[in-house]
Order: sequence, then structure tokens, then C-alpha cells
Amino acid sequence: MTKTMFCGECEKRVPFEVRTVSERFEVRGELFTVEGPAHVCTSCGSVRGDSLFDALLGQAYEAYRKRNQVLSAVEIRGIREKYGFSQVLFAKILGIGEATLQRYERGALPSVSLNGLLLRAKTLDGLGELVRGAVSRLSEPEKTQVLAVLDHLDAWCRYSGIDTLPVGKISGAEEVKP
Repeated sequence: MTKTMFCGECEKRVPFEVRTVSERFEVRGELFTVEGPAHVCTSCGSVRGDSLFDALLGQAYEAYRKRNQVLSAVEIRGIREKYGFSQVLFAKILGIGEATLQRYERGALPSVSLNGLLLRAKTLDGLGELVRGAVSRLSEPEKTQVLAVLDHLDAWCRYSGIDTLPVGKISGAEEVKP
């Protein structure tokens, strides 16, 4: 099926066809070749940068994530939601801005260092370490909320026979003060 659209190479409206293409993308210095449907100009053969092209780029990003163990947007949001934290609170615990966390939860690739923080936050002991480092950024109500989450998770771990916080349990709000 052809569709008439503007081609930036031909600089005029021409027919485009949806074809399976193989595109090569560089993601953070690494090359990835992906295949999929794209709008291709029937005159010059150029690929149109549209939603189909964006899907190809998304495949390259997913290949990068898989190769480098980088968390996906769904995984990042899942970590935050597992603890019941708002984006504001989770961003404070991680030491990043709320807008930055929002970008990662929408699919942007986190930096290597932030990906490491997020991987730490997946575990109870890792979360405890991050909270201890974030106490100066947390309000009293936020400290109380985080303490309740840690207490609940610690109790669940003990009930389930899973090792609890090896770095030491936070037992009261006074222990999360700077």
C-alpha cells in the first residue's frame, strides 16, 4: 500500500510504501542493527522519520538495555511502585530530580551510575543504604513513610524466612535523621 507524503530528500510529496528495512543505530557508542517496517520513499529509497522509524529506534534501545543490563521504564516504575513511593519521594531517595525520574519512567536510558542506584533499590538492603544516604533530603513525614515501608518489608522478610537488612535495620525515625 502506498501513501503520498513529503520526502525530505526529494523535497516534494511522493509515494511511500511500508517495507521491512534493516536500520543501524548507534546507542551510547554501541552499534545495533534492527529490522522492522518503515515508510520508504518510492523515488529515492529514503526512510521517513515517523512513528514506524521511532519503533525501530526503540528496538535498538531495547537491544542496548538487554546487552548492558539497563532497566526498562516498566522495571523502574515497578521498583518505585513496589515500595508505594511517589515519584517525588523516590527521586529524593535516589538523589535525582523528579523530572529526571519521570524521563526514565517514560523510557529514557538512565546513566550507568543511576542504573546502578536503581538496581540497588530493588533489594531491601540496597533501599536501606539509599535511604540512609538520603536522610538530609527527606522531610519528617517522608522519613516516617519510608520507615513504615522498611518496617513492613523487614517483617515480611522475617515471616518468609528471607534474610533481612544485613546493613542493620532502621528501628525508629530518630535513626533516619542526619
